[in-house]
Amino acid sequence: WVIDDGGKDPNCSSVALTCPTITFPAINATKVITKPTITWDKVTGATGYRIVIIKTSDNTEVLNILLAAVDKYTLLTPLNTNTTYKVSVYPSENTTENVSCAAVNFTTAGTGNVPICTSLNTPFDGEDNIATNTTLSWLGTSDADGYRITIRTSTATIVNDKDVFNTTTYNAPASGWLAGQQYFVTVIAYNNNGTAINCKETNFTTIEVITAPNCPTITSPQTGTAGVATNPSITWNTIGGVTSYRITIGTTDGGTEIIDKTLESSILSYTPNPNLSNNTLYYITLFASNTIGESAPCSSISLTTGTEAKAPNCPTITSPQTGTAGVATNPSITWNAISGVTSYRITIGTTDGGTEITDETLASNILTYTPSSNLSNNTLYYVTLFTSNSIGESASCSSISFTTMVIPTTALDIPKFFSPNNDGTNDTWVVNDPKNIIVSIYIFDRHGKVLKKLRSNQSWDGNYMGKPMGETDYWYLIELNTGEKRTGHFSLLRK
Repeated sequence: WVIDDGGKDPNCSSVALTCPTITFPAINATKVITKPTITWDKVTGATGYRIVIIKTSDNTEVLNILLAAVDKYTLLTPLNTNTTYKVSVYPSENTTENVSCAAVNFTTAGTGNVPICTSLNTPFDGEDNIATNTTLSWLGTSDADGYRITIRTSTATIVNDKDVFNTTTYNAPASGWLAGQQYFVTVIAYNNNGTAINCKETNFTTIEVITAPNCPTITSPQTGTAGVATNPSITWNTIGGVTSYRITIGTTDGGTEIIDKTLESSILSYTPNPNLSNNTLYYITLFASNTIGESAPCSSISLTTGTEAKAPNCPTITSPQTGTAGVATNPSITWNAISGVTSYRITIGTTDGGTEITDETLASNILTYTPSSNLSNNTLYYVTLFTSNSIGESASCSSISFTTMVIPTTALDIPKFFSPNNDGTNDTWVVNDPKNIIVSIYIFDRHGKVLKKLRSNQSWDGNYMGKPMGETDYWYLIELNTGEKRTGHFSLLRK
């Protein structure tokens, strides 16, 4: 058989749907307008809702419509006046209703006129420079039971068709209307017979409020810093629209006895003149001003003068010595320790100060470095080493240079065979290494098993653990002090 779990049967409900609560009209409501807006609370899992309205006197169905996942519906065709109806709202999942929901009875209003339109009289249409705490008001109409208000800007709706009942005012938000903002307002009157239609939207604009600027932020030095120079460069962020800054320096919080100076708005740094005293606690306060006034209250930062902290000295590379030639292509670069550093940074390049080969940061306890990839043969390299602490990195550190070794291609004489038969000729297998560049040699059988490890100019007699090995080919791996590796094979012959 085949089990197919790739989809969901659209006729099956994964969640037991519940009936939504009808929020309008209320149960047994009277004087409901003939084109009411039916509203309800959405329920989890519903992808739509079916609304059904039946006239109770003869059970005539006057509306049966399937809607999307909305929570309201306004009748397009008016109901009869002075008539009792019942409305039901069913949740739907994939166009299927599997729930029986109770109906709400209501009675429509009698005959009569809908109210006439009204509009704002405070502020009046098009008025500007309106205070941000202004209460909106409009003229009441004698035939209105209540009013619904909509308030928007050009980009967002602030209040959407809110029922304020029979009041004729609407208060500004607690935080006030936005300054310098245009608002659009529509007030719709309603009664039991319906709502006013084709009512005009009015607008007003609030006053542009200008206030004193915010306090600038001092960016350097940081508050609480010790060991600050007696001629510190005090810097701060720019504030838009200011006409000037004012800086004060004192030995108490907010004090001005050392400095109280006004600076142009284009100036974003200040150095005291004359110098401050050594080993002294100072407080610095910075203010900004515009045409309205000066920022207030602004907080101070504090600093203590003293011996100025600085970045560490450059370390000394101890090996290899600068100018050395014939350096291995995998050199071990070492240097002296610098007290109080948080890290080292090493660069290697083919030009003085170059970083294209290596630019790597190392922990403070590391005093040696070998490049992760071998350097090129017979090449001039430059190495520069820096140190860092909490203040910064050592600057203008000098490079050392060295040249990697030249390796002749014929430096090694690797035999193709040997015959360990004690006749005095080719009795052992040995690699002739006149330049002494071999670090180690590994000999393997055809299965990859290591039979022997040799060093430079050492030989193999063809035995493994005291027993002669058979006539066949054997493989070797030669590791050079340049980091290079050579592989190949040779034959063991017994004649």
